[in-house]
Amino acid sequence: MKLSDYQENRQRGTYEFPVEYHYVDASHPQYYMPLHWHMEYELLRVQAGALTLTLDEREFTAEKNDIVFIRSGIVHSGSPSDHCTYECVVFDLNMLYKQSPLFRRLLLPVSDGSTVIFDHFSGADLAITSITDRLFVSLASENTHTPLLAVGALYDFFGTVFAQQRYSNTNFQTTRTHHRIDQLKKVIAYIEEHYSSAITLDQLSKIAGMSPKYFCRYFQELTHQSPMTYINHHRVQIAAHLLQTTDLSITEVGFSCGFNDPSYFIKTFKRYMHTTPGRYARLREGI
Repeated sequence: MKLSDYQENRQRGTYEFPVEYHYVDASHPQYYMPLHWHMEYELLRVQAGALTLTLDEREFTAEKNDIVFIRSGIVHSGSPSDHCTYECVVFDLNMLYKQSPLFRRLLLPVSDGSTVIFDHFSGADLAITSITDRLFVSLASENTHTPLLAVGALYDFFGTVFAQQRYSNTNFQTTRTHHRIDQLKKVIAYIEEHYSSAITLDQLSKIAGMSPKYFCRYFQELTHQSPMTYINHHRVQIAAHLLQTTDLSITEVGFSCGFNDPSYFIKTFKRYMHTTPGRYARLREGI
């Protein structure tokens, strides 16, 4: 099962309208945004509280009404605080290309990396927030006119970014950084594929091409958590999704997510979700 789609390559929305909208609050299985990446682009808005984000090796905190732009292929994760809620729009840039060769030429610098759009816009930046407000509202209140409103807002966003020079013509990612991120992607992809089985530190360090000691330091530096902590957190997120979407028992969910000891599963689940698996499962029933 690929709950997080770390190496996401699935169809977004529909072929004609490849856009997905997500609203995330504390009840969402992926409230703590796991490390992942996708070839689509993403706009994220913090509705309340604060969200500490990691984009490749850069970390910053987005606060209420801030907007975050995430480029294609960037490994990113998020840690909410202060009763944070946030929403995301993930979209295929090719959708905007289709309209005309002119639009393709104008947006090509974004897709080839020669133009790097700023990744963090303050909520006080009215030029950007007024546009993204229209985008998020149109997608949250889906109707027959949503595609027109959403695509119009996306063109407006890119047009405003270019007109007001909210970008850099330099990609600051060095060869070393690119290599480190590629190593991380391989490790995360392996964890996603094998989370239901035993995963050892030796296995992960070999995938990264490092000694176990150096790998632990490297992984901690990029993710701000140990490899085993990350694995357990990922397993709990998968378990939370199963508890909300299936009729599997708590024991069955634990075993399917790599927890061979039911009591340890309950203890670990509570550590990350701040409630027991049983109480969490009853959320979908409104109990």
